[in-house]
Amino acid sequence: MLGLRANLGALEERNFRLLWLGQTGSTVGDGLTFVAIAFAVLGIGGSATDIGIVFAAYSLPNVVFLLAGGVWGDRLPRNLVVLSSDALRAVVQTALAVLLFTLGRGPRGGRGRPPQAALIGHTARR
Repeated sequence: MLGLRANLGALEERNFRLLWLGQTGSTVGDGLTFVAIAFAVLGIGGSATDIGIVFAAYSLPNVVFLLAGGVWGDRLPRNLVVLSSDALRAVVQTALAVLLFTLGRGPRGGRGRPPQAALIGHTARR
């Protein structure tokens, strides 16, 4: 037990714990974004090639801004750069999620609801 406490000692510091929790949540969200995009492309009838094209288009800004982020990280306060980039990424990914749920599911969900409701009446005995 003492070894575990020594290994997790950095988490006892509030600032490090907040940084670690924030970056963990950010990393999980980034990973889920790729899964959601893949399912969205497949949901509209896309192929594996289409998924690759969408991932390339999604990743291109990361490559471009990686260089600028390094310069900004060296010249500006790092906590400001990290917080502002995470906030911007959260806004963009939330907008993407809203678009996927409203545009991607709306028309398809509208077509499927009436037959689905009628099917329930035909399958239930009472």
